[in-house]
Amino acid sequence: MNEDIQKILKLIISKVDSTKLVWAVVGSTNLALQGVNIETHDIDILTTEKDVFKIEKILNQYITKSVRYTENGFFKSYFGKFQINGVKVEIMANLQTKQKGTNWSNKARLDKRIYIKYKNLTLPVIPLLEEYKAYVKMGRVETAEKIKIVLDDYNDQLLTERF
Repeated sequence: MNEDIQKILKLIISKVDSTKLVWAVVGSTNLALQGVNIETHDIDILTTEKDVFKIEKILNQYITKSVRYTENGFFKSYFGKFQINGVKVEIMANLQTKQKGTNWSNKARLDKRIYIKYKNLTLPVIPLLEEYKAYVKMGRVETAEKIKIVLDDYNDQLLTERF
């Protein structure tokens, strides 16, 4: 994973973690944190509608686009953009996705978030299986296949350990 991304994650944790806000790293950075072979160029954060504006206030010195409700043909959510030391950070709440000709998904949920250790960081993330389901629903097959490789490997390890 890009060293700049790691530094920004550490900075975000230092500013947000002590606040007891509900949030999780999602998207490509989450996938890379959990062992998926994918490039990361930005950080996506999922939070609640209540907390999105609190996080915006905490990171206000980095705002490039204030949080507001945004909808296009594929996504709708509360959405804001930040630039931290050259790394783009996007924050979302009440995220829903849609493929052409389908209905909107349920709002992305944070109740299944888990905490993982990555180097010296403890990070809230969405489990790989949940990310896999989301990427399949969005029609992002190539990324879903990369996630499936890690999930299959994990399942194989579990089976091997049992016998």
